[in-house]
Amino acid sequence: MKDPTVILNGVNVRVDSEERYNLNDLHKSAVLGGNATESQRTGEFLERAQVKYFVQELGLHRKTHVLLIGVITEKHMFY
Repeated sequence: MKDPTVILNGVNVRVDSEERYNLNDLHKSAVLGGNATESQRTGEFLERAQVKYFVQELGLHRKTHVLLIGVITEKHMFY
């Protein structure tokens, strides 16, 4: 199965084979959209109400019920 393609604010957000979204790409998209700053760290980014809502929406539209957890792989964080 081909990994899904997600583009937000012109940023291609990487999605791995387990449908986890790359947090660095999501942050880059938020910066370009004016919803985050470059200086915000990923941990702070995850605490924003808009990000929590977005992650919740992603979970609702997944084909399987999988608990969303953070994973760090090769310096890329997926959620």
